[in-house]
Formats: sequence, structure tokens, C-alpha cells
Amino acid sequence: MRTLFLAFAVLTCLVQSVQAETIYGRVFDTLKGKILPNTRLVLGSNPNQETTSDSTGTYWFRNVKPGPYLVHIFTAEREVVGRLVVYKSVPTTVANLDLSKIDAPDSDDNY
Repeated sequence: MRTLFLAFAVLTCLVQSVQAETIYGRVFDTLKGKILPNTRLVLGSNPNQETTSDSTGTYWFRNVKPGPYLVHIFTAEREVVGRLVVYKSVPTTVANLDLSKIDAPDSDDNY
């Protein structure tokens, strides 16, 4: 019985350690007063994930492991790089990306 419990505990820890999360939000620019549909986004992970925002500026990244990430946002005018943190205990991270408020990361070394 003790061996069975230990095996279950180890299996539970393994499942939790590889738990994938979801990131979603909208891409917009408050200074210009517009949402940004059909915007390409790349989540810096290994391997990178890529998605495109829909007609309402909404985007989704699925199966993202917890941790810090860089997100590259490609608009018709420019590329913007921002930071995201996905937490283990939160199954869905809402990350609304306001291009007028995103600061460049200090360094790529932490991502």
C-alpha cells in the first residue's frame, strides 16, 4: 500500500510539472485608439509558438509551460517585444497587449 501511494505521489508531481497553460488576450494600441486584427505574434519558447490575432484582435497560445517568455508582436508598422510570465497555478493567463504601453525587455538572457 505504501509503494502504491508513493507511485501515485510521484506520478502526480510529474503531471503537475509538465502541466500546460493557456495564454490569451487582445492586441491593441490605446494611443491610436484601435484594436489590431490579423497581427502576427510569436511566443519565444522552445520551440517558438506562432499565432495571428482574429478580427477582434484576440489571440491564443495553448500548451504553454509555466515560466517567463518574450512575445514578439509584428504589426504592419513595426515589431514590438514584450514580456509575459505564465504561472503554474493559473490555468489561463490573460495578457492584453497594449502596444502603447509595452516596454522593451531589459535583456533576452532571462527568457
